[in-house]
Amino acid sequence: MSTVILHVTDTHLGASGGPDREVQGERAWQMFLDHVAATDPDLVVVTGDIVVDDPDDTADQKRAFELLAGLPVPFRVVPGNHDVGDHAVRAGLPADWHGKVVTSERVRDWNRRWGADYWLFDLGYVTCIGLNSQLIGSGLPEEQSQLLWLESVMSAQPERLRPLLVFTHEALIPGEGVDPDSWIAAPTLAAERVRAILAKAGNFTVFSGHTHRFLDVADQQFRQVTAPSLSGPIPLRGDMTQARGDRRPGWVEIAIDLREVSVQQKLLSTQDLAGVSANSTTTAGGTR
Repeated sequence: MSTVILHVTDTHLGASGGPDREVQGERAWQMFLDHVAATDPDLVVVTGDIVVDDPDDTADQKRAFELLAGLPVPFRVVPGNHDVGDHAVRAGLPADWHGKVVTSERVRDWNRRWGADYWLFDLGYVTCIGLNSQLIGSGLPEEQSQLLWLESVMSAQPERLRPLLVFTHEALIPGEGVDPDSWIAAPTLAAERVRAILAKAGNFTVFSGHTHRFLDVADQQFRQVTAPSLSGPIPLRGDMTQARGDRRPGWVEIAIDLREVSVQQKLLSTQDLAGVSANSTTTAGGTR
């Protein structure tokens, strides 16, 4: 029997983004919650940007925590830029969209509310690792702590016989034709150090969010799957580097059967998200 993980990201829950975004975020979350209740996956992983905008808005944090606590299955979370702050350099991002910078205090606040911002555990035939991508390239003491922890747990792993799934808010590669330190992924040089440690596992798969687009790419070393936003796409702007992938909202379903990992993009109907009709989830693409 397969182990099933639902990977959802960029839920953007809370009231500080205005009433329209609040309603849209909660409506999308309820539709996802209904799907979880109907399908009973083994695990849900939420890869950041849980709150709508401001990492310091305690009301949004509280509301998001209440909503995620309603999940009827085990779940894990890692933070995004709207949860603990962003990188100082974000190439290709409009200046008026630069958010607050990640700080040690914001990371500590996250840990007090949500638990550890990076983690490892085994589930069925796979090993799951969660990383705080906002620490990558930050220069904070917590970045070094995460790297040392990752080195330790990867060195302690026996020769890998099970798939390694890595969950993080930002991708670990920016993609072809994208400037280094683009907003699309974690800072390039620092992310390379993380990838080098993970490479001790042999092949691995990174599941991320952040771009609000579904994309599934692979090279000889690892596979990068970016999930779409649950709450909807990022508005298109001419002064912003555009990420690749499918902008339609939804989530990703991961099925693990022994050493085989298959991925499906699950779509929310945009009519449902607008409240025109109810309860429709479809599947796009196939498996790899």
